[in-house]
Amino acid sequence: MNMAWRKYLLLIVILSITILVTHYALSISMYVAPATSQTPPPPSYLFINITAPNYATWTVYASASNGWYAYYQGSGSQVFGPAYVGEPGITVTFNVTSTSNCKYPLITYEPSSNITLSEGANYEFITIECVPYVNATVNLTNGGGIIAILSTPGFMTNQSLIINGPTTQSLILPMNTTLFIVAWPFYGYTLEGIYVNGTAINYTETPYGSYHAEVLLSSNLTITVEFTSVTSSS
Repeated sequence: MNMAWRKYLLLIVILSITILVTHYALSISMYVAPATSQTPPPPSYLFINITAPNYATWTVYASASNGWYAYYQGSGSQVFGPAYVGEPGITVTFNVTSTSNCKYPLITYEPSSNITLSEGANYEFITIECVPYVNATVNLTNGGGIIAILSTPGFMTNQSLIINGPTTQSLILPMNTTLFIVAWPFYGYTLEGIYVNGTAINYTETPYGSYHAEVLLSSNLTITVEFTSVTSSS
């Protein structure tokens, strides 16, 4: 009887261990690791490459059609990005709003000052050139006046100067500016000549009594417009 009880007890212990091991194995096989959440990369992003002289400081304003905007400030040449502006198809506009230590900036945008984002990386290249400037001294004698129209490659053409003689004006302008001079004598005067650094240059007379000449400002120049009185006879 004692031997039978021991066998029965041993059987219960073995059965219990088997049940525990089977339950543990099932619990491991049924465990599913939770999925890790990953943020997918944006479909489009932007790099801005700015090239400028080391001494020039600048501010670039970028704005997008979805309301995104940013200001980029610095000096010399720098690269910004990636900027996550938005989805492909959004239009981004770039504008150099200010420069310092660069009196006459010549600015180019490549591929354009407005780009439409495409899939993946997008690039905007902005080049800021600081155009050298020259000094032009304009002398007018008594007896007439001039209209000076300034035209510089890369800059807006404007009519900015009307002078009556006698006077002297000193102008600081970008190098290679073309100065288009319209000279007209007052009543009783005529044009004696137009001189650059003391040398007479060609001009044309119009049927309206004015005289036209062009001067390229490639260096510091002195321009003299000289009028002379006319003696009328009866």
